[in-house]
Amino acid sequence: MRNSRDISTLKYGCVLEDFDVKRITKLLIECATGSPCNLDGLDPSQSRLCEILHPKRFLLVLDDIWSEDCRMCDELILPFQSGALGSRIIITTRSEKVAMAMGNSHMHKLEALSDEDCWLMFSRSAFGDRSEEEHLELKEIGQGIVKKCGGIPLAAKTTGSAMQSRRKRRQWNLVGVM
Repeated sequence: MRNSRDISTLKYGCVLEDFDVKRITKLLIECATGSPCNLDGLDPSQSRLCEILHPKRFLLVLDDIWSEDCRMCDELILPFQSGALGSRIIITTRSEKVAMAMGNSHMHKLEALSDEDCWLMFSRSAFGDRSEEEHLELKEIGQGIVKKCGGIPLAAKTTGSAMQSRRKRRQWNLVGVM
């Protein structure tokens, strides 16, 4: 974070169901400073985060939040009010209640992929650059697997990648019946 014109990206994995404001705040401090945060208590940690953020512009992505506790969400967001104009917080969640609890100013609801688009994502991961014709015997089984992905891009891509090393019909059938 060199100067107030820099956009610093703090990144951490998935927040998960364990929505511990103190833990998340300390992780954000560690990401921003590159060193361990040895502060005890939420107040000192949030004060330190305010110092780090002021007057910088930032982008924070909180991924896969499940906590519907408005108080905890408000506590987590509080230090970010010290950031510069243009700062953004992006929250991803599968729960509309969580989105409302976070007091979002703009919500984008993503729809599931179509079966065709899901198949394209899966097949690119499963077959790579090889032509689909080389694997016609696996296509029908693969399309059944794709239906189980429910249009979720990550599921299609991850499952396709897992199938990449499996070339036998029997191996694909085992996944298809799960």
